[in-house]
Amino acid sequence: MAASSPDATSTEPGGVSPFRREVPGALGSNWSDSRTSSSGARPEGAPSFSRKSTPERTDSSWPGPRGHSRPPRVLIAGGGPGGAATAIALATHGIQALVLERTEGHRPKPGECLSPGFKPLLARLGLTDLFASGTHRPFTGMAAAWERAEPTERNLLFEVSGEGWLLDRAAFEARLAEVARTRGALWRQGYRVAGVTRNGHDRWRVSVEGERGRFEVDTDFIVDATGRAAAVARMLGVERQRFDGLVGSWGLLEPIGGAPPPAASPIHIEAMRNGWWYVARLPDGRFSAVLFADRAVLEPEAFLAALRGASHALALLGGRAFRLSGPPTAHPAHSSRLERACGPGWFAVGDAAASFDPLSSYGIGSALGTGFYAAQAIVSAWAGGATSLEAYRYLIDSRYPHYLDTLGERYRAVSRWPDSPFWERRR
Repeated sequence: MAASSPDATSTEPGGVSPFRREVPGALGSNWSDSRTSSSGARPEGAPSFSRKSTPERTDSSWPGPRGHSRPPRVLIAGGGPGGAATAIALATHGIQALVLERTEGHRPKPGECLSPGFKPLLARLGLTDLFASGTHRPFTGMAAAWERAEPTERNLLFEVSGEGWLLDRAAFEARLAEVARTRGALWRQGYRVAGVTRNGHDRWRVSVEGERGRFEVDTDFIVDATGRAAAVARMLGVERQRFDGLVGSWGLLEPIGGAPPPAASPIHIEAMRNGWWYVARLPDGRFSAVLFADRAVLEPEAFLAALRGASHALALLGGRAFRLSGPPTAHPAHSSRLERACGPGWFAVGDAAASFDPLSSYGIGSALGTGFYAAQAIVSAWAGGATSLEAYRYLIDSRYPHYLDTLGERYRAVSRWPDSPFWERRR
């Protein structure tokens, strides 16, 4: 098959959400081990990645049990957090991945918060020094006017995982790409996958397009990290389930006359009649504001008028006047997943595999987690592991229904507008 499909910008800004507890089994901070359930024990009969077939390697030799004398060739479509995490994890096993990122430079987008529970995952990826530069800022609390009109403060210091991080998203993704390149990944920007076909030798022939024209690459595995668009999976004919029509209208707010003093809770969430607002203070002193609703609000005056109705969220600006840095932009925020997140020789990671409502704050962490475990599955499959695909598919499929149930509970908790179509659709 040789169809093409554009990538889509995804949005997951919700830092620590009104989810009062971690969602058991969601692809987020509970993603500690592929062989365990949320209670810590592997469910009876659940497949697992074989430890003995996934040794960590740093040399170029590859005496695999299937007779392979070389590491596998892996092409990763997409250079966001999911694609970078896959490349970084593969490098631990001596595998040099080719990463194709269709954009030149960083595309501004929301999604600046990393929830507290992902610290163990960063350690497993060897990224514990990611925040040492001081570019990103820790946060220990948030405020939400959700079930009631008055906001409730939540202090993370009293929870097991502790502080989260407000990210400079551009610097965060640039650092992930730098780490991947440093550890051996071939990183190519300005290129995209235009078509994929399976040849007779259990390999892929990948058609690649870029500014220098079109060419073909042969690879053993292909990883779809193209976001909710799931461009590669769609080329393979895999259907996608979509559960709602949530869209985020995102604007950057610049305080006039200087930034206000830091607030105890740098993230505010506020439910409104036709959606909900997320406002967060960024490390550079600006504020990220996203209106999540069933339709985009992109006209600047309409966007600001809607924001002025969110009095509690606006309190984060300390009464300062502000202006938009530029026109608001629309970003998909719906929950969706592929009917199959992997198949022989291919894996989907991050939003391509399964995307989450920003209310859950699982987006970035899920991308890192799926990237890590897709790499383990690739190594296991190349070494002869018979259950690698089944294990990865189980990891994705077994957890998403519980996420949907918990998401529904959180939306149903808002009953202040019984006649609102937005809230009615989510009950």
